[in-house]
Amino acid sequence: MSRGLIGGTTITNEDGSDENVLYVASPIYKQRFNLVTGQCLDDKSIILDTYKVELEGSDVIVKYN
Repeated sequence: MSRGLIGGTTITNEDGSDENVLYVASPIYKQRFNLVTGQCLDDKSIILDTYKVELEGSDVIVKYN
């Protein structure tokens, strides 16, 4: 995923509302993953782990669940 491409798209939620999402696309399989939730936009059975990230000055802090 570190070499994936970042993009944006609009998805339709289960309630019928539209939502703009940012995604990273896998460079090998071309699957797109929601950057916030880790959910694959192309295959609902696949989800990536996500972590809370904070910026403290110039340091990026990754918080594990």
